[in-house]
Amino acid sequence: MRRLGTSAGFLVLFAAAVRADQTVQVAPGTVFSPSSVMVAPGETVTWNFNNFETHSTTSDSATGPEVWDSGLQSSGTFSHTFNTPGSYPYYCVVHSVPGGNAMNGVVNVSASNPTPTPTPTRTPAPGATPTPTRTPTVTPTPAPTPTPAPLVFQTVTPCRVADTRNADGPYGGPALQAGATRNFVIAGQCNIPVSARAVAFNVTVTQPTAQGHITLYPTGAPVPLASTLNYRAGQTRANNAIAPLGLGGGLSVSSGQGSGSTHLILDVTGYFE
Repeated sequence: MRRLGTSAGFLVLFAAAVRADQTVQVAPGTVFSPSSVMVAPGETVTWNFNNFETHSTTSDSATGPEVWDSGLQSSGTFSHTFNTPGSYPYYCVVHSVPGGNAMNGVVNVSASNPTPTPTPTRTPAPGATPTPTRTPTVTPTPAPTPTPAPLVFQTVTPCRVADTRNADGPYGGPALQAGATRNFVIAGQCNIPVSARAVAFNVTVTQPTAQGHITLYPTGAPVPLASTLNYRAGQTRANNAIAPLGLGGGLSVSSGQGSGSTHLILDVTGYFE
């Protein structure tokens, strides 16, 4: 505190405003710690990816005043400054879904950034008894959201669940068209139970007619900003990916190709529940 002056026997004190930026540790396993934080408008939340596992911090909503997506990260940090009061839930695209109860968290932005109020303090006359100072009422801190239990990985015998080179059908052709999205129900196939929350895939594209990328994400959720696999025309490329399942145990595959088509092959090697 800093003394600014006196007037009519009153000593006026001002408390300097303090920013309350927050840091969330992306802890080993599938935990945001703390999972619930509160900031004022204009303050920043920083997620610290320090456990060498792949996670993301992604807002539940793809529209609105506060939208963010870190993409998949296994180290470093990601920050977002919040300016609009409200409650903003988020999740890890690898280990949960919007509104889920696995690797989820929430950022609460208070209604205002309070301005410090001067506290007048009467200077007692010599020999007088000082007037007791009133103790301000402390507003309780909101209780944190309980931390969900981590998911457990289960292996399965490698199994091909979809191949668009096969005859047309729910897990076959036609090829994935440019700009289109295909939905595949993974739960119940290749020994993946309906209780599975996410699945480990080997993802392959072959015979693409143009450069592009594909993105895996849970059915019913917004398309993430980070792609799963990038490729050039004529390439056959593969990549490992862990993708959460969405509505009805479904997986959506979005094509970021500008024109033409590509074939898609999905093999499963395990799941999380």
